[in-house]
Amino acid sequence: MLFGIMAIVLVATSGAVVDFTRIEQARTKAQNALDAAALGLQPHVFDTSPAWTSADFILEADKLLEERLGDSSITAEVTGATINVRNGQLILNAWIDVPTAFVALLGITEVRAGLLSEATRKRLNLEVAMVLDNSGSMSSYSRMTELKAAAKSATNILFDGKTTQPNVFVSIIPFTQYVNVGTANRTASWMSQTGASSVSHFNFDNDDRDDTAFTSTVSRWSLYDGFSSGSWTGCVEARITPYDTQDTVPNNAVPDTMFQPVFAPDSSADNWISSDTGSTCRVAPRWIRTETKANCGTRTSINETRYNDCSRTPSTSYSGTNEWGATVTSPPTTQPANNSVYSYYNTVDSCPVTYTSTVGSTNRNYNRVTTCSYTFSSTELQQRICKYAGKAGAGANSDCPTTSILPLNNVRATVDARIDAMVASGSTNIEQGSIWGFHSLSPTQPLIEGRSYDDATAKIMIVMTDGENNVNYTGYGSSPYGVTSWTAWGYRSDKRLLTESTTPRDSVATSGQVIAEVNRRTVLACANARAAGITVYTIGLSAPNATTIQMLKDCATPSKTEGGVTTNYWYFPTNSSELTDVFTEIAEQLSELRLAQ
Repeated sequence: MLFGIMAIVLVATSGAVVDFTRIEQARTKAQNALDAAALGLQPHVFDTSPAWTSADFILEADKLLEERLGDSSITAEVTGATINVRNGQLILNAWIDVPTAFVALLGITEVRAGLLSEATRKRLNLEVAMVLDNSGSMSSYSRMTELKAAAKSATNILFDGKTTQPNVFVSIIPFTQYVNVGTANRTASWMSQTGASSVSHFNFDNDDRDDTAFTSTVSRWSLYDGFSSGSWTGCVEARITPYDTQDTVPNNAVPDTMFQPVFAPDSSADNWISSDTGSTCRVAPRWIRTETKANCGTRTSINETRYNDCSRTPSTSYSGTNEWGATVTSPPTTQPANNSVYSYYNTVDSCPVTYTSTVGSTNRNYNRVTTCSYTFSSTELQQRICKYAGKAGAGANSDCPTTSILPLNNVRATVDARIDAMVASGSTNIEQGSIWGFHSLSPTQPLIEGRSYDDATAKIMIVMTDGENNVNYTGYGSSPYGVTSWTAWGYRSDKRLLTESTTPRDSVATSGQVIAEVNRRTVLACANARAAGITVYTIGLSAPNATTIQMLKDCATPSKTEGGVTTNYWYFPTNSSELTDVFTEIAEQLSELRLAQ
């Protein structure tokens, strides 16, 4: 009897090893099943239409757990699901009941085991600014065609072939000398509406006088509105230093932080208005005093001596026009309004004199003709504001690219359409392209589509160019303005880019000086973007020289080495056919950022 009782205990104890092994095998299998369920269901953490609830995860995890176990004798149940969207985290809690064979002899018919599985795949919001060169050189060697194909290929990869992605946004920043922000932004709060900046009055004047400085504000919108045809096409100038390389929020209280619409003045550098007179402008006044001595003799020659030899009393007449073009028959008794420079007209004897003679009824008449006229200086004529009224104003837009920027957008067709719209024309200003790429990724004005700078958002800027910075600065020898055309920093004479302490007025600004300064500002704009948390890639297609290559390297995010592998953030393809490979490589790297274990 004692042996029989002990035999039950011995069998149960020995069999417990078998039961324990079976339980562990079942628990391991169940854990693997729950892990698979967690990994399989984790992407739904980010679903929004509709959003998944804990009950949804529990229901689906239960199905997957039961299916993976494949053992009807084991009871399993998922009891909880914890979701953290920000961190991409899904935690599943479950239990299993495993029946026993041997320890059941002792009254323990089943053993329960708890399970926990966590899957974390943090999905980053990905924002990519494609800053793309649209200068005239891009029309050569199929560069623009290849660029469009490459950029669209990258977009397809970023969107994972889908029409849209909830967490992928791309901006397109075409650039030439300027960036086109779109005419819809004319009334934007960050656009200067009053012309109150410290440079708004540069190259304008309204008094036709060389001896007075013009300091009034100039509303360029008023000038555009006064044209008979042509309107603002969407481009803006570089902001006043240091804001031209910064993402400082525009503030009306600090006018230099506001953005100015491009308005290329009519000048000897940009001569797009055929006449500097007309409209509401003053004309050059002209006064003619004719003194005639009649019946002075028969001598045919005429000069001052002959005139003075004649003792006849002269008769005097006046003719001419005033500053508004009206005919006058008497000399001025007061100086023209607001023009003290005209005061010398009251002293007609200081004006040029000529002598003529005519045949009178009996003898010759001698005439002394005094002509007083004022010729406006070329500078005053070119700077006068009045001449723009009623004129065709297309020339005021200068080198504005036809394709405007596309702020961050997550519809692939919209992004592709803006890429397809790009046209090669104009010069190259990589700095303005870069700073607007920065603006497009920033969460603050002028463009506010960007998310906040945080660990949940990866911000990327890809700067592509096929040339060096070229802002059309030359020397004072070729133009009093020091340039061949209006630039993002105005004329060289405005001293917004090169200061006279660096380049004296009587010297020539070499291309090296200009490139060095614009390169410096380009690198600074990129550095400010990187400091804000933006990763910068640069692509120099057929880079023209070592200076440009170094500038693009300095602009890009510094190289990094991990596990013995060095990653560079700059590319220098030699042929446009290589662009697709470059953009593809970058896009594939960025796609990996979207899901990080």
